[in-house]
Amino acid sequence: MRKMYVGFLCLLCILLVSGCNIKFGKPHISAGPVCDWNNLGIKRCMGEFLQVCGQDMTSNTTTWIASQYCPDLGRVCRDGACKDYCTDPATGINYTTGTTGCYNATAFAVCGNRTITFTDCTKQGKVCADNNCTQGCVYNNVAYISGTNWCDGNIALNCTGTLLIEDCTETGRVCYDNECRQIADVCQDSDSDLYSNVGSGSCCGETKDQQCSEGVDCNDWNSGINPGIVEICGDGIDNDCDGETDEGCTQ
Repeated sequence: MRKMYVGFLCLLCILLVSGCNIKFGKPHISAGPVCDWNNLGIKRCMGEFLQVCGQDMTSNTTTWIASQYCPDLGRVCRDGACKDYCTDPATGINYTTGTTGCYNATAFAVCGNRTITFTDCTKQGKVCADNNCTQGCVYNNVAYISGTNWCDGNIALNCTGTLLIEDCTETGRVCYDNECRQIADVCQDSDSDLYSNVGSGSCCGETKDQQCSEGVDCNDWNSGINPGIVEICGDGIDNDCDGETDEGCTQ
């Protein structure tokens, strides 16, 4: 009789948890081992409910049993435990106490004592990257560490503590491999249709030293597909490499 009573209580707990999950939407489930005989006693989060892997005395199987509703303790359920937290006032997202990281490209954030504190990295002449205030540059609201160089289309950027920006097209070049390069040096034309698949605008012409105004070859293994081709209706192929298929065609 006692075993049946315990089993009934376990089943009731499971039903209560399931009902709350439906009420509060899709639950957050902590990653972790499955509930089996080898993992009795392990805990996980189901929404804000802390669950423990236990034994169902009625069916003699393992199952997740409700252990604690973390908000009753003024906490959130994360990583198999009820933890203190901070709430981001801008997004409403909760972060557990001790969480640190970059709030944006210039602000370092720490969750402690129920409050998120911010450090303005720019006051140190730095940016926030790799979860710390460090030497670097900000471009398009993204922080880059000093020593980083990259291409943004045909714009070559180099972060040396200050941000150096070079428009490669002003010197008739393209940005390739994170720097401005002569078009002929980076031209790849595998199908010999005089259109390349490298660079923004890429190279074309018999000497491959001109920049194609039409665009980039979207299939450099098929000479019948490039920005200079007229779209062929009904073949289901983007013949002119404009990102659309059979555009301008009538049924």
